[in-house]
Amino acid sequence: MATRHLIKGNEKAIHFTDLATIESNKAFSTFALHTTVVIVFLFGSRKLASWFRPSICDFLNEFIAMLAYCACFYSQGSSLSLKMYLFKISDVMLAHFGYTGLFFAIFLHMYICHSLNEGHGENMVILMDEGLKNTENDRYSSYLVSLIVPAHTATLIVYFLLLNLFDMIPTQPFCENSVLEPIVIVVIVCGFFCGAVLHAVLRRFHRDDKYHDVVSALIYAAVFTFSHAVIGIYAAHPFITLSRLLGCMKSININSWPIPFIIHMTLPFLGWIFASKMLRTPPSKYESIWQQRYDEELEDELNERIDLQQEQWNHGYNLRPRNNR
Repeated sequence: MATRHLIKGNEKAIHFTDLATIESNKAFSTFALHTTVVIVFLFGSRKLASWFRPSICDFLNEFIAMLAYCACFYSQGSSLSLKMYLFKISDVMLAHFGYTGLFFAIFLHMYICHSLNEGHGENMVILMDEGLKNTENDRYSSYLVSLIVPAHTATLIVYFLLLNLFDMIPTQPFCENSVLEPIVIVVIVCGFFCGAVLHAVLRRFHRDDKYHDVVSALIYAAVFTFSHAVIGIYAAHPFITLSRLLGCMKSININSWPIPFIIHMTLPFLGWIFASKMLRTPPSKYESIWQQRYDEELEDELNERIDLQQEQWNHGYNLRPRNNR
C-alpha cells in the first residue's frame, strides 16, 4: 500500500539501545538540536506576539503554532545534512531507530507544541466539529473565518515558499508512496479509524486537566505512528497531512491529487463525527480554546441579561406607590 520504512537497500534500523555507531549518534544529535530550535522558536516568537493587541496576537500565535507543526513534521528523507538540522527530525529517527524512534520523536514534539502553544494550532477536525455544533450563533464561525483560516493559509503559503526558496522539495520517499495513488479500502478505513480513535480518547480529558498535554501527545504519537506504518502518512490531522503534501507538488502530477486529497482531508473528520455520535455518554470534556472563549462569552452575556433584569425589577419596585398607613 505505502512505503512502510524510510530505510533503503540493506540498511538496518538501529534501536535506542544501540547508540554506538556514528550514524545513530548523528541522528540523535539531529533530534536534540532540532527539538531545541523548535522550543527556542516557540518561546521567542510567542513572546514577540504578546506585544501586539489581542486580535493580532491571536493571529500570530495561530501562525506560529502551525509553523511549528510544519517544522516538526517536514519530510526530507534520512540524510543528515544542514537542511535536515533546520527542518526535520522524525523521519531521521525512523530511519535510524525504527518506529520506536518515530513514536518517541512525535510524542516529544507534540507534547512541546501542546504545552507551549497554549491551545493555539488546534486540529482542524476538532474545530470543524465545534463549528457544526455552534451553528445557532455565528460568533464561533467568525473565529474560523476571520482568524483561524487566514492564519493556517498564511502558514501554508510561507511554508511552501520556504520549501522552494531553499530548494527543499522532497521526492523521496514520501512522494513516491501510494499516498497520491488511487485510493483503496485500506486508506479509507485507516483515515476513518484514526479520526474515531482520536475522538474516543481525547473526549475524556478537559484542556485544563493535569495530564491533558501528556495524554494528547501520546494518542497523537500512537495514531501517527500507526497510520504511517499502514498507509505512509500521518492521518487524523488534515493540516499536517496537507503540509507534507506541499512538498510533493513538483514531483507528482497535479491531476492525480483531487481524490486522494479529498479522502485524506475528510475521512478523519468523518471518523471523529462518527465517534462523537456513537459515544454520547459521558459528554465529551474536550474543547478547543475557541470553544471555551465562545462559552465564556455566552455565559457573560447571560449574566449581563440577568443583572439587567434584576436592575430593572429593582427600579420598578422602587417606583411602586406605597401605602403608608
